[in-house]
Amino acid sequence: MLTHRLALAGGAHRSFHHANLRSLPDKLRRQQIGRLEILWMDPQAGSRNAITPAVLERLFFRKLVLQQFERDPRALTLADALAATELSAFDLAAEDDVRWALKFYPRGAARPILSIYLAGDGRTGSIGHVRYSFNRPLLDWLEQSAQGGQRRRASQKNAK
Repeated sequence: MLTHRLALAGGAHRSFHHANLRSLPDKLRRQQIGRLEILWMDPQAGSRNAITPAVLERLFFRKLVLQQFERDPRALTLADALAATELSAFDLAAEDDVRWALKFYPRGAARPILSIYLAGDGRTGSIGHVRYSFNRPLLDWLEQSAQGGQRRRASQKNAK
């Protein structure tokens, strides 16, 4: 079950993101998310500065766009991963060095309803401008689904 601790000031932003995140598993199960975009940058790639969400949006290594995500069986496994995700808001001056982004779009929408950014190890990240610590289910899903999809496409090409 998705949990969230609102112990810091600025709870309105945290509550907004929390409500959007808590509703995602249900939206995925109801087939209301039409497109998912996953951005990735290799965590081993060095950088003199932290890779912020804005930098990741411009300089990603890979972008996987899952159109008609409401029909994709991975939507249900993502719903399960999000439901199992626990997060805690925290407030530190330094920004995370993010390497993953998940951008959720309702069917037919041009703008995402929610974007989640994760560090390479998946332990920290942000939703909007609020920083969180995360447990593993979401990163496990990303590594299995996004990178597994890359491997499946490569093996399909090699088989032809």
